[in-house]
Amino acid sequence: QHPCPDKALEERARCGVVQVPEDRTRQGGRSIALNIVVLPASPRPARLPPLFDIDGGPGLPATKNAGFYASNGVSLGPDVVMIDQRGTGRSNALACPELQNLRPTEPMLPPARVAGCLARLRGQSDLRFYGTADAVEDMEDVRRALGYGKIDLFGLSYGTTVALRYMKRFPT
Repeated sequence: QHPCPDKALEERARCGVVQVPEDRTRQGGRSIALNIVVLPASPRPARLPPLFDIDGGPGLPATKNAGFYASNGVSLGPDVVMIDQRGTGRSNALACPELQNLRPTEPMLPPARVAGCLARLRGQSDLRFYGTADAVEDMEDVRRALGYGKIDLFGLSYGTTVALRYMKRFPT
């Protein structure tokens, strides 16, 4: 557990990380610290399963939704769990700042800048392990780490794909 970056959430939320392997087939390899925000239900209702919020994109961190849940009374129901999927937000973000602020005369994806970004990202990540199947396994690791049994899923856009794949992979 670590302090929440948003001071307004500090009193209500639990913030932290769950370590997961980048490559699940390799023992002792690089790990990823998944950024997690949990808004505990208050008062805790009678055994409602937690709601896992899965954002869209791909590429959008779910923890950015904590303020929405906190300010709209949603946390009066179940616990709400938000995870920055690997490669997003504070979970080893795969960002390409060199592709931001391009001049109007430049192509949308200048080949030299794309190559530079790819080379930099390959130095910090094995890009083969940043897909939907990995996000599903990560969500299960977070569920277990937090000690939850059954969970409810809420997916937005690409998040629905992750939710459906999770339900297929972990039907119980």
